[in-house]
Amino acid sequence: MPILQDKEFGSITLRRSRLARVVRLKVDTHGRVSMSMPMRAPLYLAKQLLEDSRPQLRRLLADAPSRATDPLQLKALRKKAKEFLPSRLQQLAAKHGFSYQKSRLSSAGTRWGSCSSRGTISLNIYLMTLPSELIDYVIIHELCHTKHMNHSRSFWQLVAAYCPDYKQLRRLLKQHRPAQN
Repeated sequence: MPILQDKEFGSITLRRSRLARVVRLKVDTHGRVSMSMPMRAPLYLAKQLLEDSRPQLRRLLADAPSRATDPLQLKALRKKAKEFLPSRLQQLAAKHGFSYQKSRLSSAGTRWGSCSSRGTISLNIYLMTLPSELIDYVIIHELCHTKHMNHSRSFWQLVAAYCPDYKQLRRLLKQHRPAQN
């Protein structure tokens, strides 16, 4: 992966993606800076975003936890998630008449949850950093995938039946990223 060197922030991973429509800058929980950008976007756009974002980057990096405390925080988060998420999934499934085969916890960097074709629902431990209404929305979303393994109109109608304000919650959820809250 290409690296962009910066005097202040050091090595910045630069990833080009066919799916990217804009240049994005990100700081992970370890304080590593990375950028994603469209395949054909000129490099100067990445450099310009970096220049324009210096004050925000400084703040984000100042707030990033130290590497020494990360494993402890992750362990505590996993413990909280293990105590809460499987039982909440079970409660909502029973309340709304859904069934699933099993549940598991993940710490994926990009997904809040998933549902396999075999009925395994995976929930991200970083859900524990979100408000309860967003946690419930993600769980309802994944439970609806036990009936529709896609994002068709029927799927969204089912989500709306159990979570009428799902559009607003979905917008709020997009303001967060797993492992970066």
